[in-house]
Amino acid sequence: MPKKSQKKYPVWAWIFIIAFIILAVTSLVIIYTNDNLAKPRHVINYFIEEKTGIDLDELLNGPSPFAEDEQISETENSDNIAEADNANQDNNAEVEQTEEPKKTSNKKTVSKNIQGLEIPSCPKGSLLITEQNSKGILDTPEKEDSHQIIKHNGFILCYREKYEQPEWVCYTLDAKKVVKKVDRNDNFRPDPLVITGSAELSDYRSSGYDRGHLAPSADLTYSAETMDESFVLSNMSPQRGQFNRGMWKDLEHEVRTLTSHYELLYVVTGPILEKDDYSTIGKNKVAVPDYYYKALLGIKDNKYFMIGFILPNENCEGTIWDYACSVDEVEKRTGLDFFHLLDVSTESELEKTCIITDWKY
Repeated sequence: MPKKSQKKYPVWAWIFIIAFIILAVTSLVIIYTNDNLAKPRHVINYFIEEKTGIDLDELLNGPSPFAEDEQISETENSDNIAEADNANQDNNAEVEQTEEPKKTSNKKTVSKNIQGLEIPSCPKGSLLITEQNSKGILDTPEKEDSHQIIKHNGFILCYREKYEQPEWVCYTLDAKKVVKKVDRNDNFRPDPLVITGSAELSDYRSSGYDRGHLAPSADLTYSAETMDESFVLSNMSPQRGQFNRGMWKDLEHEVRTLTSHYELLYVVTGPILEKDDYSTIGKNKVAVPDYYYKALLGIKDNKYFMIGFILPNENCEGTIWDYACSVDEVEKRTGLDFFHLLDVSTESELEKTCIITDWKY
């Protein structure tokens, strides 16, 4: 019985098939690597990778990318990192190396104006959410507790679903930003960027607590957009009225005053969330913290300065300086790592200090 002849395809057919396979594979690679469609990346600092080109995995697992001996000349004020996507900045100017200060000094020569320096270290699994990528996120974090890094135009925050409020809010401040350009609008509302849903207005209504700003609206009057976004409820925490309108307000005012003495301030602020059993308000069970903090890093005369504050959520007595402390103390209470992009020796030295005379004018 004769063998059945095998069908042979012409050369042009093989070329077509191979080209189709290459096109299909290329398309899959493009779709997979598209930031808006791919799953959100684990981040310590999205902005460091985007603006400096430093590998994110190296940041998560390796040492600080800024070597201790990396000394440069001439510092310039940097703009708020939240404006970095829309403005051309000259933040990376250099400063001249000066003599090493004594260990007891609350000052250290500026080695670099580091973009994103105000952003605390974040745990692996944190989601970065911006207005641009919020609709493309495929993974919804666990409802019980998640860390969502929300980028607004004037500030960045880490929202803790477990407590229905931010663990920290950070931003930069300088003399130009505190010049009032727009009026307060009181547009309190839920934050649409919190993918698990933020606190709501009804949670605070008739609760006996103020919607206490963490990034103050008075620090964000330099544009209508930043002012408006300061009223999202992801930037709020339940504060007793006497505290919110008393010592907390005094501290916020003092921080703005400091911009006339410092070229640039890095500000991190928030509630101290150290328990699991806080009293709550509203149907969303918004936790009522017992304490709040601020951590400040200032640049003046080519030197860094640090100070922290821890205040109870009550009618405080005395002055804000009675509640000053080292940034080290704030880190111990919060479990956070502030200003971690500084070289290790600079960070370690400054965080131990609390020299009020460097800050009190």
